[in-house]
Amino acid sequence: MKTIRITHKEADRLLEKYYDGLTTTEEERYLQQFLLQDNLPTRYDPDKAILGYFAANKTHAPERTTNEASIIPLRHRKRWLYPSLIGSGAVAAMLTLLFTFNYLTQPSTENYAYVHGERITDKALLTATMQSSIDVLGASSEEVDASAALLGTEEDILFEQLQLLHE
Repeated sequence: MKTIRITHKEADRLLEKYYDGLTTTEEERYLQQFLLQDNLPTRYDPDKAILGYFAANKTHAPERTTNEASIIPLRHRKRWLYPSLIGSGAVAAMLTLLFTFNYLTQPSTENYAYVHGERITDKALLTATMQSSIDVLGASSEEVDASAALLGTEEDILFEQLQLLHE
């Protein structure tokens, strides 16, 4: 290997260039050769430590060995990632719809009513209670028609008020 001698002035210029990040690989090699000399002034000790540290790491850094089969390129990961996410979302949506539909369409197996705060499940008793309530109200057709007409006018009034509030 050819030994190249550089002066202190040139070494200072190269060090400044090195700290600015503008040196080439060859110039760094010159600096290392310069700093490895024995009879250097103490002002070069910090530079010697820094360049020596990086030189030691470059020569002693363990090589990373990776199995190429274990590395999956990003484009291959994306190729199966998006369809699997879409498929998982579709399956989750279908299961949600299925369980919701099943829950909403399931017929009620129990009929009951609350009368005076008491739960009644017996059909005969419930029918009798409903009939007595209808009898008490006096379910003549005239009264029912009058009540229905009254409800219709109240509904119209409420609808008009809602229209006014909406405007």
